[in-house]
Amino acid sequence: MLSISYVAPGRCALYGLLSRVDSGLDSLAFEGAQAELLSLEKGERKRLAASNGRPLLTTRIDRDGKLLFSSVSPGRYTLLLHLSTGDLVIEELHIDMCEVV
Repeated sequence: MLSISYVAPGRCALYGLLSRVDSGLDSLAFEGAQAELLSLEKGERKRLAASNGRPLLTTRIDRDGKLLFSSVSPGRYTLLLHLSTGDLVIEELHIDMCEVV
């Protein structure tokens, strides 16, 4: 689940909550996993900090499966989650006027 909250003019907070379908997974399966928010430009992934290949924003998933990007501008993004079982990619995430479209 993803949700958006107003922070300041032109800035939003993006919250996420991961849950498991497989009850056999450890309850801490997501803890510490890295999440990256990558800017999309003209339909292609583009890392804004291109000079050193870093994503636009990064955060860690906590023990409850929650993640937070505290200051995001409206735009088009890819959300990349580096989980222990593999990477999860959410493409074409549109944030427009602090609403997920």
